[in-house]
Amino acid sequence: MPSQALIDGQELPQFEVATIKPTIQDNYKPHGIYVYPGGRIRAKQSTLKMLIEFAFDLKEFQVVGGPGWVGQDLYDLEALPPDTSPSRQSNPKFINAPLGHDQRQMLQSLLIERFGLRFLRRMKEASVYLLVKGERTLKLDDANRKDAAPLLAIGGHGYGGMTGKTVSMSYVAARLSTYLDRLVIDQTGLAGVYDFKLEPLASDSPTQSNDNFLDGIFQSMDQLGLRLKLGKAQVETLTIQAATRPTAN
Repeated sequence: MPSQALIDGQELPQFEVATIKPTIQDNYKPHGIYVYPGGRIRAKQSTLKMLIEFAFDLKEFQVVGGPGWVGQDLYDLEALPPDTSPSRQSNPKFINAPLGHDQRQMLQSLLIERFGLRFLRRMKEASVYLLVKGERTLKLDDANRKDAAPLLAIGGHGYGGMTGKTVSMSYVAARLSTYLDRLVIDQTGLAGVYDFKLEPLASDSPTQSNDNFLDGIFQSMDQLGLRLKLGKAQVETLTIQAATRPTAN
């Protein structure tokens, strides 16, 4: 294994210290990746596929291929960048803030070296949803706390329902991409951060099917004065060509 990971012939920066360990299942740990002052990152209960999504800023449906364990085995990761890294000067407001560019590159390097990750990235035209203004009056309030962590909660008892706090439209689009299994691109032209709350509508069904859940998202967008319409765009796909389980630290 080379001492320096390369992508497209370019050397990637590396973490100063990094540990990867299998998740201990009898200890509850929230899954996801978190950032801390000084550039330190921690990932909990994360599969290799999830780590790839974090490292390359992709959604689940954009990462394909690889052996079955890449989407099943859970790992805990902790890493600290070197003093020369720009992220060492960072002081994120929230632990769930996005990774910085150099943190993503260092995570890419770590996955290449520790998991033997080999992959192919390509762009291709695919169906997407475009988030645009609808015909109804916008029902978005200026965020009450512009320094708060963004939150988008979907669903509830009934049909539809959605709550947003301190959310930008690009954040809404990114979150909806996860639920709709298709890239959502913000074309609203709205630059602010907003709060809103939509109560679920009454449902005739005692159980909420996935179709009802997805229909509720479109209904919620309509209530907010927004719309999701089909479109085409260039979408990145990362194909896992090879990966091996990491050795102990």
